[in-house]
Amino acid sequence: MGMFLHIDVFTYVCLWRDAPLGLHWQARVYNAFILPTLLYVAQLEWPDAYVQEEVQGCTVTAAPSALFRLASGPTAWASPMDLWLLRDAYGGAASFHNLAWMAAASQMRVLLCDRGIDGQRQFKEDCAQLRQAWANADALVWIDWYSRSFWLRLQDTDDDLQTRFGTVNDVRIARCASSVPLAEDALWRKQFQATFYHCHVADNLGGDPAGRYRNKFEVWNLGDASIHGRIAGTVRQQTPRHQASRGHSNLLALCPLDPPRVHCAKLGCIWDRWTTAVRYQRLHLSRCLLCAVEGSEDSIKHHCRCRVVRRLFGTRRRLDANAFAGLLA
Repeated sequence: MGMFLHIDVFTYVCLWRDAPLGLHWQARVYNAFILPTLLYVAQLEWPDAYVQEEVQGCTVTAAPSALFRLASGPTAWASPMDLWLLRDAYGGAASFHNLAWMAAASQMRVLLCDRGIDGQRQFKEDCAQLRQAWANADALVWIDWYSRSFWLRLQDTDDDLQTRFGTVNDVRIARCASSVPLAEDALWRKQFQATFYHCHVADNLGGDPAGRYRNKFEVWNLGDASIHGRIAGTVRQQTPRHQASRGHSNLLALCPLDPPRVHCAKLGCIWDRWTTAVRYQRLHLSRCLLCAVEGSEDSIKHHCRCRVVRRLFGTRRRLDANAFAGLLA
């Protein structure tokens, strides 16, 4: 898989990374052109640890992974899990796919849908006989090589997913509201791989998205009245926890009303992804691009109190500019 990684993956990344696409279309490009070069092999072979690190890792000291070369931004603007759950946790129209989850789903598709597998019972008997053969041998040459065969890789993946998510029939029934018999479930083969991928997504949704908002809201200093003039809401509504929870619910509520690129731009604002001069520590260029007032700075913290933005809210939207902090959350 190393050859695929360094020749195909990063070649495609270099072709797309500088295109002005926005986060939404960057996710579409990553899923359509970057990962498939690895999934052709990953449907039978498990991706090595170094491959996963170079494709979707988040090592600050090393070179950016393929994931963050495409979803570029300031240092540590997001975590890989944020991008993998962009749709399900934060309301985006698309998420960046996870290589390991896609590999497991692809291997399950090969095991249960490929014509090269005669049947589940025969497959398991063959695997058991293969394991028994080297268990009885005193000294089997290349035992490590045999243990990493495609045949046993598929069985290991099947055992792991059944332990985590239940039987295949349980997963099939859980994907829809009604219990449809397998013979009448015409869409099952088409939705098989996507269903197992979403099992991995649902398994990782147990975190606290509002907690991520609370962490990202710190840059705005929403509780500082000296910056925002007046903090709207009751004492409870002014707490960081309530502001983060309301910010999360508001963004999810606006998702059906916004085009995907607009929604990702809003998320990028909260996530401090905007490429301001202060964010990139270019302080000599740190004058606001909107008001251009001497002493202002090109930063997220200034934008929420910039006089041009405040005037826009008052004249075009008839909103209280002094309560701008309340509009964020």
